[in-house]
Amino acid sequence: METRELADGTRQPIQGMGPFDNAWAAWKSLQDEQLYAVVIRGTVHSASSILDDVLATSIRANSALSVNAPDGTSRCLPLAMVSSGNAADAAVHLGFIWGTAILMFHNDLGILKYLLGLPTGSKILITGHSQGAAIATLLHAMLLHASTDATGPLADAIKPKSFQYKSYVFAQPKPGNWQFGHDYAQIAGNQGLALCLNNNRDWVPQVPLTVDLPDEVTNNPIDPYLAAKHPVLLEMANLLGKAAQAGRIAIGDVAQFAAECATDYLGAHIDGLFLSDGTADDSAAYMNFVQCGRLYSLRGYASPEEETDPLWQHHCGNYAKLLALQDSGFG
Repeated sequence: METRELADGTRQPIQGMGPFDNAWAAWKSLQDEQLYAVVIRGTVHSASSILDDVLATSIRANSALSVNAPDGTSRCLPLAMVSSGNAADAAVHLGFIWGTAILMFHNDLGILKYLLGLPTGSKILITGHSQGAAIATLLHAMLLHASTDATGPLADAIKPKSFQYKSYVFAQPKPGNWQFGHDYAQIAGNQGLALCLNNNRDWVPQVPLTVDLPDEVTNNPIDPYLAAKHPVLLEMANLLGKAAQAGRIAIGDVAQFAAECATDYLGAHIDGLFLSDGTADDSAAYMNFVQCGRLYSLRGYASPEEETDPLWQHHCGNYAKLLALQDSGFG
């Protein structure tokens, strides 16, 4: 719990840390002394927590977040969320990556501080529900790349620990775009190390809504074909694409403005070792969001509760019941 000072000078406890009320917990196995779990909490009933979900634009997966240092200088936090070979057009959800960064790098309450205190070679399970599932996915990707191909202060801190990672996430809203999803599959999902359990009747894993434009398609064959066969149609398509891109940028600018509350908070609570000089070039605004990780589909059932509770199919307890009905021996 943290407290926040209000305009009238009073102080109010919040349900987590930072401007988005994010929270996490650590568990240690009673059966396996090498096994630990990092658990990310989902959205709670506060405007700050919901804002994290609503910042549904994206930034490049290997760009950086702008951070205001306590001395007033502008710094940035470099991100390494995908391999260099997959970096072109790979992007992650703006709100969720801010939540990940705050939970990961907080000097006193952060996940990184906890992990660095664990024995070398520990097995780390990463899990979360709803918003927590999306953040857990991005955390998993960040830790995997820091442990393998990435360079920099985070990699220098994490690589010597030789951790093993696996994630189970539940009711995951889409945390990144198509290109990010493929990189995550290559480093974790293909090996069965990133399971995403979604209920087919739950609407939350279907958001943010996906909007694909030609420039978001890898190896797009449409433009070369039109250039060779129908240059007039290509020109018309380019004009429409520019208009759509302007709309994406406008949406991204609004979301970036809303996220600025995080720049001061993270700057005040992160070790400057992890920051670089300058300002971040974090524009992307791609909207081709996808589910990330290997899907384990839960079969939902219609319930009269859905009429009065729009989140009935989304509740964590409902997921547990569906999983027990479908596969009592799961895991």
